[in-house]
Amino acid sequence: MSGPREEGIHPLLARQLGRLRIDPSTAPGDDEWRTLLERISRAYESADQDRYLMERSLTISSREMGELYRTVARGEAEQAALRRVATAVAAEAPPEEVFGLVAGQVAAILDADCGFVVRFEGGANGRIVGAWQRPSVRPPPQQVFELTDATASGRVYRTGGPCRVDDLAAPEVVPVPAFAGTLRASVAAPIRTGAGRWGAVAAANERPGSFSEGAERSLSEFAELAGLAVVNAEARTQLAVRASNDPLTGLANHRTFHEHLAAEAERARRHGRELALALFDLDLFKPVNDRFGHQTGDQVLVETARRLADCARPGDVIARVGGEEFAWLLPECDAFDACEAAERARRAVSEVPFAVVGRITISGGVCELAQARDASDLYRLADAALYWAKAHGRDVCVRYGPEIGGTLSGHEQNGRLERQHALSSVRALARVVDAKDPGTRRHSERVADLAVRLATALGWSPVRCAQLHEAGLLHDVGKIGVPDDVLLSATALTPADRAAVAGHSALGARMLEDVVAAEEASWVRGHHERWDGGGYPDGLEGAEIPDGARVLAVAEAYDAMTSPRAYAQMRSWDEAVAECRREAGGQFDPEVVAALERLHGSGALSERPGRT
Repeated sequence: MSGPREEGIHPLLARQLGRLRIDPSTAPGDDEWRTLLERISRAYESADQDRYLMERSLTISSREMGELYRTVARGEAEQAALRRVATAVAAEAPPEEVFGLVAGQVAAILDADCGFVVRFEGGANGRIVGAWQRPSVRPPPQQVFELTDATASGRVYRTGGPCRVDDLAAPEVVPVPAFAGTLRASVAAPIRTGAGRWGAVAAANERPGSFSEGAERSLSEFAELAGLAVVNAEARTQLAVRASNDPLTGLANHRTFHEHLAAEAERARRHGRELALALFDLDLFKPVNDRFGHQTGDQVLVETARRLADCARPGDVIARVGGEEFAWLLPECDAFDACEAAERARRAVSEVPFAVVGRITISGGVCELAQARDASDLYRLADAALYWAKAHGRDVCVRYGPEIGGTLSGHEQNGRLERQHALSSVRALARVVDAKDPGTRRHSERVADLAVRLATALGWSPVRCAQLHEAGLLHDVGKIGVPDDVLLSATALTPADRAAVAGHSALGARMLEDVVAAEEASWVRGHHERWDGGGYPDGLEGAEIPDGARVLAVAEAYDAMTSPRAYAQMRSWDEAVAECRREAGGQFDPEVVAALERLHGSGALSERPGRT
């Protein structure tokens, strides 16, 4: 018998012939042939099975290798994304920049149309603080949305775990305005801090059901690490804000304000620009704390800060620089414009009552850099103007001028303090007079305010305006000597009663002789004199009447006509101005009436405090 393999015989046939001990050169018998065919069939079947198993193994291995490759690639992408985020945080990038970068990396990792960083806020609301979207995708139309199950972020808020919503437009899902009309699928994972859930990172697609089963896991792993960067970036900013802002009002604090003041003063000097400073101090604030408690006092400070901030322009700096002291830095602004701005701020505080405590006034001092040597000197001069405003009646803004300069000696300071006590007592009496009659309540305040507006329109200096304001507040103090039955009478007065009333201006001037400047006392004495010489108590005529008395006469008459009184019908603003016009050259100084008409034409008379 020859070898198992002959030339031209297939190796499989040669092996089977050898196993059956059949000579390849001899034809097999029937039984041998049948056995041979069976063996060959089984051999081929086994070979097919082996080949199938091998091919299957190769296919599985290829799939696993592909998945492993994708896992490695995804991990590398996540690591690269984290490195980019970490680099931004290390460079102390602003939180909004970090949030936007995280949103972009979320979208890149999941190959999504949009990425978001969502901050959880009070009232189950979410705020989008960072976003990225493909150019072809319409961005969310609003940045705040309700955290419901309509989005994956809402489900994260409710459950605390990663979530996927395959179809935002499904019937069982309530539409959310922030995502309506463009995005159909979303996935989100929580960002956690030691205090709980800070927010979420989220991705969204226009195609429903477009996120894979592993999207939540991938996003959770990224969120756990990226969340550290997000929270740290925000925390760093919050620390910076706390270091530079007043914790009660949120305004810039004393240190930050003086840094801004020095920088702005240097910039203004270098480029020849204008700069002004206004300092404010709440009047008589200590009694507020004593009567209502410090918590209510804090609420007043917070509300005052809000009102002042509402008056400021973009680029201005408003700061709380002391207990009840505020500063307003006005770049690109001269003293005239700064005075107008400060006056608006004063009215914003003084004319609208505060909750619980009622009406509170504020005084202001204004100075421009052109009058000062440097930033420190600018602050000192504005503070001197503020002191002058406080010392001359309060509830007024004063511009710094040469007449304000100088330093008081200890003796002078004691004298001024005594004068302040006396002035406070007289003002209290004036308020008592106003309060006797509901028709005259706050009358003196309104007269003082209108008198200052008239004097300003006539070109008076801020210092004289402050003195006129003080005289206006006190002009009726002499009525304390008029009997109540005469003062409050709703019927015609007898000659004796009219004489008693006419004596109040002279009595008021005598009460003020040692309390206010002589000129102020003369204004109080002469505010019932007439331009034609028919007034009292001295029968002065025309320019003989002190200018402040002529202004007070118009202001008082206008307020009397436009306020409800028991003895006369209240007139409209137009009617009151028309009446003053008719009396110009008779009862009133024509120049003052002309100033009243200008104020009326500009609409300024509609801003009177206490007008209902």
